[in-house]
Amino acid sequence: MKVNVREYQNELPCAHCMWIHNDYTKNRGGVPKMSRNLITENPYTSVFKSGFKYSLSFVLNSHDSSPNDIHTFIGSAMDYIMILKQFYNISGYVRYNILLNYGYKPELGSREHLHLFVTFTNNNGKTLFDIMTGTEGGYINREFRKRISGKLYDTDTIKKLTYNDLMYIGIQSVFERDSRRKWNGKQSIYILLKIKLDNQGYSEFINGQYSYPKIQKN
Repeated sequence: MKVNVREYQNELPCAHCMWIHNDYTKNRGGVPKMSRNLITENPYTSVFKSGFKYSLSFVLNSHDSSPNDIHTFIGSAMDYIMILKQFYNISGYVRYNILLNYGYKPELGSREHLHLFVTFTNNNGKTLFDIMTGTEGGYINREFRKRISGKLYDTDTIKKLTYNDLMYIGIQSVFERDSRRKWNGKQSIYILLKIKLDNQGYSEFINGQYSYPKIQKN
């Protein structure tokens, strides 16, 4: 296995590392094999055609991440959608959701590889997805017919998240403010953003939320 593919404590390799580096020499334990249908990549983020309906999969190129990577990672996804809209000359508003996973998994003894999904939600966005991926109806694989959820887990603590909170204050400080707890390395955070992109390239947060597992009081 390549040295840049992380192995968890249960000896399973990180699937997201394997997607990025196209290394399946240790394909064990049901690790999904992603076909090499990469749309684009840069030194920071890789973007894949997702199997989920009208959704793209964004993966941080490094396995290791900190809370400070979250706003930069989301910003790169927003910039990418803006460029796609301009490149394919899609007129009118494009609406899409961003669902980000920054979860710690005790069974892995590690944080998951930072990743997010962009899911297009209006007709213009769905048209953009079908044009850029060569699909019809939003599915890359007709045998895999699933959708990305448009909500966070209601069993978690859910808080509002503004653009200023995310991009300037930072999710770690926002969590500490809202929870009145200090951040720790095993803290899980999930983010859901509903975004509208206009013809001038302005992205508006229609709704922003983040969530974390409920904290038991001492």
